[in-house]
Amino acid sequence: MSDWEDSECFVNIVILPPWYKTWIAYLAYSILAIMLFICLRKIFLIRGRNRYLKEQAIEESEKQHELNILKTRFFTNVSHEFRTPLTLIITPLERLLKGQFDDKTKKHLELMYQNARRLLNLVNQLLDFRTAEENKLKLNLIYGNIVGLIDQTVNSFSDLTEPKNIELTFLPHNSELYMQFDKDKIEKIIINLLSNAFKFTPAGGTIRVITRLISQEDKETFVIEVEDTGIGITKEHQEKLFERFYQTDLSDQFITTGTGIGLSLTKDFVELHNGCISLVSEPGKGSCFTIKLPVNRERITTEEPSDYEKDKSIKIDSAECAELIMDENKKTILLVEDNTDFRGYLKDSLSDRYNLLEAENGKQALELLENSHSDLVVSDIMMPVMDGIQLCNEIKTDARFSHIPIILLTAKATQQDRINGLRQGADEYIAKPFSFEILESRIEYLLNLREKFIKEYQKSFEIRTKNKTITSLDEKLLKKIHALIQENLSNTEFSVEKLSKELGMSRVNLYKKTRALTGKTPIELIRLLRLRKGVELLLQGQLTISEITYEVGFSDPRYFSKQFKAEYNVLPSKYKDTLGF
Repeated sequence: MSDWEDSECFVNIVILPPWYKTWIAYLAYSILAIMLFICLRKIFLIRGRNRYLKEQAIEESEKQHELNILKTRFFTNVSHEFRTPLTLIITPLERLLKGQFDDKTKKHLELMYQNARRLLNLVNQLLDFRTAEENKLKLNLIYGNIVGLIDQTVNSFSDLTEPKNIELTFLPHNSELYMQFDKDKIEKIIINLLSNAFKFTPAGGTIRVITRLISQEDKETFVIEVEDTGIGITKEHQEKLFERFYQTDLSDQFITTGTGIGLSLTKDFVELHNGCISLVSEPGKGSCFTIKLPVNRERITTEEPSDYEKDKSIKIDSAECAELIMDENKKTILLVEDNTDFRGYLKDSLSDRYNLLEAENGKQALELLENSHSDLVVSDIMMPVMDGIQLCNEIKTDARFSHIPIILLTAKATQQDRINGLRQGADEYIAKPFSFEILESRIEYLLNLREKFIKEYQKSFEIRTKNKTITSLDEKLLKKIHALIQENLSNTEFSVEKLSKELGMSRVNLYKKTRALTGKTPIELIRLLRLRKGVELLLQGQLTISEITYEVGFSDPRYFSKQFKAEYNVLPSKYKDTLGF
């Protein structure tokens, strides 16, 4: 029993760890953790680098965009500057072409004029491109004959057919089609397409402009096709032809120059009309540009009429013009222009009919207005020291000068620029280059309008406005003058000095203002209003002539009778008899 109890038996049991707790597993864990750390670090480094590159790219893009804006602004400003010398070329040429010259001289003048107009078209393209870049292109719709406009534009290229021996024909579907369209943009579309056709059509080729009208159910589509037998364009180039600044490499066949924006602008103008433009071309056989425009035959009255409509609307009867010019021999016009040549041209052109004052900027113009009389101001907009917009605002908000009409001349021809000028109170806004006849007509019209206002006021001595809630500065001043005189009719001591003091104006400025607005001096105005009141009292028949004399501010009955007779050609005592009382 004891032996059994003393014997011992030992069994060694070794429990192996699971595989995920072995040293190999832990080594693998360590390697995986290190690799994960490396991968995460690499990912963060790549993300950081990408973020940096993206920020750098955005910054570079912004800088490039700013640089492009500066470049475009530079070319736009240069283009604006081109308008003044172009005006000095085109306007005198227009006047010369109306004269009598031999055929050779006239042909040279026409050639100069046509090329000056083409140069203007290139300048306009740069300005239109800037507007398109800023997405500010707008339609200025008119209701007119679009076929007639295309015919006129095609004919303007007739001088290019002879030197290159190219046959140019216009094949309209009809002689007229009246619809809504933007005259300026349709004209530019045809000019751009024809210019390209003449560039790439060899001598002896043909160019055709065809119009068609397609009617489908309730819709009408006007189609314009410009075909040429030129060198044609490959499919590769056709896809990029309407991109901005894209130019095909055709130097081996033709030496041509261009900006690469003409067809891009053409596409913009077409799409602005809700139309589309397409091209079919085959190398060696020619090209055909097709434009499709929706037809809207609804008549409209445009807020901004076209130039030829303006020209018609501002024609003045010759008898009225003669009466206006002979009224005080010559009216005085203040010319404000920093360009000496252009100011000299205006002076030479207008000096036969008007007295002229000159200023180089708005500040000088205001000084001249303070020291001299002017019936009208013709001012440029872009000037040093004080520009035309500031000058216009100063004049229209100053009671001493607010009656003076202002014509703004400027190279800034967009609709927004025109609105800004008119909002400052300008009476007319004319874009350079312009026809001198238009400027001359507008001057005559505004002076004639001022003269009619004076005559109307002299007849009634009442200020009438179309809208009683809106009163101009001049009308307010006239009402105040009228009210002050009426309040002091019986005051024999009331004089021009007291009137000017009540108005807060100097006697000289009051004299200029009343003379310009009413055609009368302040003392004549006071006398006429007193006499008018005397007439009312005479007709009432309740007072004697002596009593009426003192009631209307005259201190001597004999002087009252003398002034009354001078105005009404009859003595006060006989006035009622002339009316049949």
